[in-house]
Amino acid sequence: MPIWVIIAMGDSESLQAEWSRMGLGPAAGLPWNALGVEVRPMVRLVPVAMLVLSNLFMTYAWYGHLKDMRSRPIYVAILVSWSVAFFEYCLQVPANRLGSNYFSLSQLKIIQEVVTMIVFAGFCALYMKQRLTWDYLWAGLCLCGAAFFLFRQLPAK
Repeated sequence: MPIWVIIAMGDSESLQAEWSRMGLGPAAGLPWNALGVEVRPMVRLVPVAMLVLSNLFMTYAWYGHLKDMRSRPIYVAILVSWSVAFFEYCLQVPANRLGSNYFSLSQLKIIQEVVTMIVFAGFCALYMKQRLTWDYLWAGLCLCGAAFFLFRQLPAK
């Protein structure tokens, strides 16, 4: 089984077996947390990374047509946006399923909102060439405050 599938599934026993097969871990004189980080907490980052990637697709699906297809008929923009959004869902749905093993529904939602703000800021500035204002920063800080309240008592799953 590919190692990225094992990591995504959150199966630390299979991950340890795969590392042993590759000559890593205790058999090679390396502790399982050779990077100084336990395997389990790292797995929690997989759904977050998938949400970042899915958000890149979704942001383009929602707003990319404003730059790239302004002169095209609206039905073309809709079809292209739906096509791009398909790939967003191919990442977002599994990210939320995996993430639900580690985060509450409220925490998943606030992660998505913070990711959306960050991705949109980059998209706005780098792709659409629009200037971000201080108000965008203040709105982002409000979302960070919301994240603080939802994550201050993170359950150890």
